[in-house]
Amino acid sequence: MLRAVLFDFDGLILDTETPEVQILREMFADFGQEFPDEYWIQALGRGADRLLDPPMVFLQKMCGRTLDCDALEKERRRQTEALIDLEPVRPGIRELLLEIRQRKLLAGIASSSMHSWVEGHLKRLGLFEVFDKIVCADDVQNAKPAPDLYLKLIQELGVGPEECFALEDSPNGIKGAKVAGLRVVAVETPLSRRLDLSEADAKLPSLAGMGSDQLWELVSNH
Repeated sequence: MLRAVLFDFDGLILDTETPEVQILREMFADFGQEFPDEYWIQALGRGADRLLDPPMVFLQKMCGRTLDCDALEKERRRQTEALIDLEPVRPGIRELLLEIRQRKLLAGIASSSMHSWVEGHLKRLGLFEVFDKIVCADDVQNAKPAPDLYLKLIQELGVGPEECFALEDSPNGIKGAKVAGLRVVAVETPLSRRLDLSEADAKLPSLAGMGSDQLWELVSNH
């Protein structure tokens, strides 16, 4: 029996990833470099502590000379956050959350970002109060693709992995959920639709028009 729906945050609820890659491409181009696809592919869904190099350090290595990485990182964050603040909630999210509340199911978030980031945006979007539990990178030792976030979330919600499913948008997030024993619906984003999401139990181009029963049936019939 379905008791809870587990959500990723970045990419799934709010498209924070497209603006981030857009700004990185522009900043790398300012230094005559092309921001490589392999960087954002390995970064998507991971915690910041699990990246090979911070993006401005990566740019410095590509340039082969010393850059003011701290100043560049500050500017990157400023430009990225300005774009993200213009992003709406992704299609189908509000409707799904309303249905979950009406059915008295539990809703939780497992995010590789920090609480300050996730909760700040949820409050701005009017969605903070909808979630029963929010588990973030600052709550666990290892962010995605490790299973720690999802294991802690289902523990705090008081449900078993067989009583819920996860909604994810990246291979790293899918892997973390699967290792935690969860069924997963992959929801494509403008970036992640180019990636291999085949580890998920089901894949959708959008959550628009999807209810919890429909999603549960998708993963239950896999």
